[in-house]
Amino acid sequence: YVGAGLNYTLFYNNGLHAGAQPVSIRNHSFGPALQAGVDVQVTKTLFVNADIKKIWMHTDASLGAQPLGRVSIDPVVVGLGVGMRF
Repeated sequence: YVGAGLNYTLFYNNGLHAGAQPVSIRNHSFGPALQAGVDVQVTKTLFVNADIKKIWMHTDASLGAQPLGRVSIDPVVVGLGVGMRF
């Protein structure tokens, strides 16, 4: 299967610091996401799933009242799972 959609990310409790000063980030991000994967039937009710996702995220960072700019976080996420059909 292949898919495309919208990613929503909520950043929280980031604990970022520049020296002793905390770095603030905007807590929310929307961006595109792509996915491709496969389900492999092992038995009548058991299957194995593998997928890969590319997600585009960004947020704005600031140090005190001084804006630092945009932070882009664009991970590739690989997943492997086992599922059961009832």
